[in-house]
Parts: sequence; structure tokens; C-alpha cells
Amino acid sequence: MFRRGFLLAGLLVAAIVGPIGYYNAPGYWQKVRAALTSEQSGANIPADNQLLAEQPLPQSPLALQPSFMPATPDGTPILPLTEALDFNITPAWVITRWPRVNTCTAPLQLKGYRVPLVTGASVTDVAGSLTYYFNPAQQLQEIVFRGTTGDPTRLVEVLMVKFGFARRIANDPGIAIYEVYDAAGKQRGVARIRSAPVIDSAEPLRRFEVELVIQRPG
Repeated sequence: MFRRGFLLAGLLVAAIVGPIGYYNAPGYWQKVRAALTSEQSGANIPADNQLLAEQPLPQSPLALQPSFMPATPDGTPILPLTEALDFNITPAWVITRWPRVNTCTAPLQLKGYRVPLVTGASVTDVAGSLTYYFNPAQQLQEIVFRGTTGDPTRLVEVLMVKFGFARRIANDPGIAIYEVYDAAGKQRGVARIRSAPVIDSAEPLRRFEVELVIQRPG
């Protein structure tokens, strides 16, 4: 237990300091998968496709406390993508969900809260650095994610169904680009999914690198 906790304790620091390099480290995903599978074998974690039809997150921070919140041994919450990518999220929700939050500033009077994101241990899950940017009215204005996945299918499904993303064909065969625009034709979201520089059959959970930015609708 202590050893697994020690291995996953680096998850929080890595997601803040250098998520791409850390999640691409040899053997990392195997360790995370083994630890999560062992610790959460009896947990019933909802799949993203089960959450797509659910109601938006409530505004009250007290209502955002689940009866059961799966987490890694070091306390990092395991969240489905549809729960992590939601513009009803508040600063209070972020602070109560993660044991440690790194604050940061951004242009245009936005306040950032950076946390590690782990959605599970299957090849369609993602892990990396997630940053929520709030405007002066404490509304979530922008979501930024950088990380890795073994199979981007679930991520693409959530982006298309929940936010209206559509694929744009790029000249580079090693990258898939998905975008969404508002009614005025202004881009309000882009996801870039690239093949990892090295694809190792022994590391199936880090075949792709993901960069995602979503702006608040409307």
C-alpha cells in the first residue's frame, strides 16, 4: 500500500510541473494501471457514455459532494471526462474535489486553478494537467487540458456530443484536430491529438498526446 501510494503521490506534482514528459515516462502507465485496478477493484465508477445524458452540475458546492468519490491512494480524485469538463464548475467545487490545487494567473483578468486529471486506468482514459480559468464573476471561462491517452475515442465522443466539436482534416497525418465555433464564426474550442513520438506496445495508455482548449459557450 505504501509503495503504491508513493508511486502515485508523484501524480499531483507531475501534472502541475510537466505532465507530458511525466506521463510518457517508461513504465508510468503500467504502475498507475496496476495501482488503480488494485485499489478500485470494488468501486463502481460510472462510464462517460452513461453520464452524457445526465443533468449539468448543480451550482451549490454542497450539492457537489458525492456519496462516493473514487481516488488514487494519494487522494487524487478519479473523475469521468463529462464531470471534469463542465462549465457549471465553480472555484469551490475545484477546491473541495482535489486535495491540492495550484493557482495561476492568465491574461484578460482570469484566475486559474490547475489540478491533475485522472479519469481511470483503461486505454480510453486520459491523464494530465487540467486548468480551470475563472472570470471576475467567478464563472468558468476556459478549460485547458494537456495529457495522454491510449485511445482518444472517449475524449472525442465527449467533445462532439457535449460541446459540438467536429473534425478538421489536417495535412499532417500524425495529428487529428477537432474544433468548435460560435454563431459568429469565432473559434471557441480546439483539440489536438497527436501520435506519441514513440509507441510502445508495453505502454498502451500513452499512445497519444492531447492538447485541449475550450472556451465558455455564448
